[in-house]
Amino acid sequence: MNPYALGVDLGTTASAAAVARGSDARPLDLESDSAQMPSVVVIRESGEVLVGEAAERQSSAEPLRTTREFKRRLGDPVPVVIGGTPHSVESLMAHLLRRIVACATEQE
Repeated sequence: MNPYALGVDLGTTASAAAVARGSDARPLDLESDSAQMPSVVVIRESGEVLVGEAAERQSSAEPLRTTREFKRRLGDPVPVVIGGTPHSVESLMAHLLRRIVACATEQE
């Protein structure tokens, strides 16, 4: 097994990641062979969480269950209300990070 380091940029509008082995680094394909994904989260009524492109596609059908640019609120103790339910910014960022780590795990 060849160890690697995963670098992640949880961005305000888009998130990206790279994998490094020694001095060699390369962008990680996150969605649709792209090195970035939209920083968008949809939490459906069923509790299912969509992130990235899937969330972007669903956002027009479920605008009250969609959040974007929540990173700007990092450190604000007031929760983001999605579909009537409060969520911390940290938990929303964790949804994005889980997806990025899953992509790294699949590819590495």
